[in-house]
Amino acid sequence: MAHVAGNDSWSFADEVMILEAIVDMSDLEGRHPSLMDLHLELHGRLMRENASPLDLAKKKHNLKTKFRRTLEDGGPQQGGERNQKLFELSKKVWPDILEMYPHAYDGMTTILHGKAGAGGEARDPAYVLQEGRRALQ
Repeated sequence: MAHVAGNDSWSFADEVMILEAIVDMSDLEGRHPSLMDLHLELHGRLMRENASPLDLAKKKHNLKTKFRRTLEDGGPQQGGERNQKLFELSKKVWPDILEMYPHAYDGMTTILHGKAGAGGEARDPAYVLQEGRRALQ
């Protein structure tokens, strides 16, 4: 089958836009938007042409898998600012996955909350995540 002209790959900007849309559109309970709602929100804004809801579902799954693998490896080790940006957005999209990797929070308290506790001490990561969820509501 011949390749049809056009852009059928995902750019870094597309990945960021997808994650940002999920964060922005998630409801107060943290439920993600439906694939149709996400598709409607992003239609015509992505560099990838003619991305279907199924394409978005696959991309979301792949970004989630990448986030999980990054946590398994102890956080973004390489790839510079791009991987760090995707990692930071993924933490907002999938905080439940972050909770499954407590070793990944060692030294990440400041990243998760932006500061240590009132006395300068490190804060319990689970509590920090709970606070972050409340702040998003």
